[in-house]
Amino acid sequence: MARKENIPEPLRILIAENDTVIAMDLREALESLGHRVIGEAPTGVEALRLARELKPDLLLGFHGKPPVVRSTHTLVCRL
Repeated sequence: MARKENIPEPLRILIAENDTVIAMDLREALESLGHRVIGEAPTGVEALRLARELKPDLLLGFHGKPPVVRSTHTLVCRL
C-alpha cells in the first residue's frame, strides 16, 4: 500500500538513554507513531558506536538537560 503524500516516511531512530524504563517507554511511544527504533544505547560512547554502525535517521538522547535531539548527519560530520 502506497503512503499518502502528506504522511512522512517512518524514521529509523537510535535511542540514547541510561534508564531502561524510560528507554522502553520512548521505544513504545515512537513505535506507536509508526517509527522504527533500530537500537538503544545506555551511554554516549555506545550511542556513537551504534550511530556509526546503524546510521539512524535520528539520534534521540537524554544525557543531561535539556534533552538533545540531533540528526545523525550532523553527528557524523563531527566525528
